[in-house]
Amino acid sequence: MMSSKYELRINILKNRDYESAINQLHEDFMYIREEGLVSREEYIEYAREDLEGANKLIFLDFKCVVENEDSLVWQDLFDDQQGKRWITTTYEAYKDKKVWRAMLNKKDVGKDVEKIP
Repeated sequence: MMSSKYELRINILKNRDYESAINQLHEDFMYIREEGLVSREEYIEYAREDLEGANKLIFLDFKCVVENEDSLVWQDLFDDQQGKRWITTTYEAYKDKKVWRAMLNKKDVGKDVEKIP
């Protein structure tokens, strides 16, 4: 049985599977962050730091908001290396069964938040 988009994404994050993360990206992938538009190549470096680098994130919780054939919306709760805790909401659009576009919104939360509401 094939795993859901959400299960695949969370397994990549939990296992820090950088190669699988990159293999899921469509050749025309683009990422929209608060800081601006990120190309596929720039995202690959960004993902490497989050998963493998000295500033890798510490994931605490995950939540699937919605998943269908063309989309996945999910949230994660994590601590960064500066000790700040964040909840992010990510929307992924799929094309040819790969992540074609992604958009991220992040919110600074206090250390008292231990699970995604």
